Amino acid sequence: MRSIVVILAIALWCPANFAAEKPAKTPSVPQQSKTKFRPFYGKVKTYDKAAASVILQGPKAQTFAIITETKINKDGKPATVDALIAGETIGGRAREGADGRWEALTLNVGKKPAAAASQPRTSESPKPATPAKDAQGSRK
Repeated sequence: MRSIVVILAIALWCPANFAAEKPAKTPSVPQQSKTKFRPFYGKVKTYDKAAASVILQGPKAQTFAIITETKINKDGKPATVDALIAGETIGGRAREGADGRWEALTLNVGKKPAAAASQPRTSESPKPATPAKDAQGSRK
């Protein structure tokens, strides 16, 4: 009788123990490739309105597609694709599309707008506070 109780106890304990040790199955999800982004800079070689793409000058002749998401700025102000003229300096950010071609997300044409930090101070602008010096000349 004792052996039956021991066998039953082992039989009841083992399957529950083995079930707890098995790792839970996770559904296999296909690996999604990460979208690649990159900056670009150069001079416009050509702008093809039919293909909606801009080609940069240089030995590689990089091509970037102009898509509906593309934000175009000229000299810091919103512009249209008409700002893309051969010889004009451009820069921006692009992403690699599903078909492998690079799509321009931002296009900055011309010069950057003057930054507020780089402008000279006027007599009305406050000067930054400097710490007071003690008798030995070190700052507090």
